[in-house]
Amino acid sequence: MSMLKYLRDYPNGYEDRLNIDLMNKSADDPLWVYVLDAWKSLEICPNLKIVDYKYNTTESTIDINDHIYKRKKSQRKRDKVDYKFINYDRFGCLTIWIKITVPEVDPKTKVEIIKERTVKKDILIPLADEHGYYFIKGKRYYLLYQMLEKSTYTTKNSVKFKSLMPVEIQRTMIVSEDTQGIIHKLPVFNVKLFMKCVPIMLLYAAIGLRSSLEELYVGDIIRFLPSLDDIDDEKNIYFQISSKCYIEIDRALFDKYQYVQSIVGGLLTITSNRTTIQQLYDVKTWYKKLGNNGKPEKGKEILRYFQRMLDETTKKILKMHPYHTFDAYALIRYGMMNFNELRIKDNLSLENKRIRCNEYIASLLTKELSKKLNRVFSMGSKAEMINFVDMLKVSDDVILQKMH
Repeated sequence: MSMLKYLRDYPNGYEDRLNIDLMNKSADDPLWVYVLDAWKSLEICPNLKIVDYKYNTTESTIDINDHIYKRKKSQRKRDKVDYKFINYDRFGCLTIWIKITVPEVDPKTKVEIIKERTVKKDILIPLADEHGYYFIKGKRYYLLYQMLEKSTYTTKNSVKFKSLMPVEIQRTMIVSEDTQGIIHKLPVFNVKLFMKCVPIMLLYAAIGLRSSLEELYVGDIIRFLPSLDDIDDEKNIYFQISSKCYIEIDRALFDKYQYVQSIVGGLLTITSNRTTIQQLYDVKTWYKKLGNNGKPEKGKEILRYFQRMLDETTKKILKMHPYHTFDAYALIRYGMMNFNELRIKDNLSLENKRIRCNEYIASLLTKELSKKLNRVFSMGSKAEMINFVDMLKVSDDVILQKMH
């Protein structure tokens, strides 16, 4: 037993390989930073803007009874009950000011006016002691690391990018015949919006087909022709859209790259046998088609929703090169170009994983906010000020409740 006191002096050849920062969670941001990011993610909705915030860690100035509301069936929500909570908790308070801007039509003058309102929101955030323990409802908690996907995970015939509003790219196949009578099986990529699959090329066409083809790197190899006069079948391959519109594609690149085939497949999917070249370049054509019921305003709403799916917080979470997360279009372009590589990624491989700690506590709030945001988005332009205010009605102690 006398040798035990010398055990600490025994040389350890692996000591220098210990990741002390990982053990002490030194690289992890404070919980309140992730909670703030969760609220900032709401800015994907153009009607919401975080204008200010304040984080208070002085526990003596925070009374949990000012943030907990209970009611009986005969009481209204804003009425407090006559008892106090005395469980031992340690928490700070993050106060956020959210500006809501909603255009509404005055029922009398029929003139559109802009209504603004700033909502103050408090969120109680558990405080960790010097050893990393949280105290909630009189109990002590210690957070373990959670392992999850770095940026994407795969399901059957689809790839999902992790975000507040998950971006899911699905691939289907169509069969089409070129002008020489050869049958081709072409891939078509769709993205899931409002629980419906929307062709990705439709989203691109709605912002201008000519510029979109350039952004997709196929502007020099895909062209539209009014007729098949003076064509080169050896150099190019042709598909008929209608009697007044044909697609010309560089044959060598079409045969070599599935990505090019997917662009052609997408174009054939969104067009019809009545489409003209003039209609191809008219964004109103695609607004109506995107609206599904021929209403361009509905199409514009869907397009605005898609364009704001990728917020600044999600860009950090995805752990991807900034070039591929510049906007939602850059993200789905990356997904199409690398779909096969992303699909074969093993969801269980450690190479495709990362670890997080405080972030997954904030994700509990993110999930709650995402549900509320989906309901407002589904209302489209019919959403009024009261709907946005109701969306922000989250219990002040929601994080404490979910952790307990």
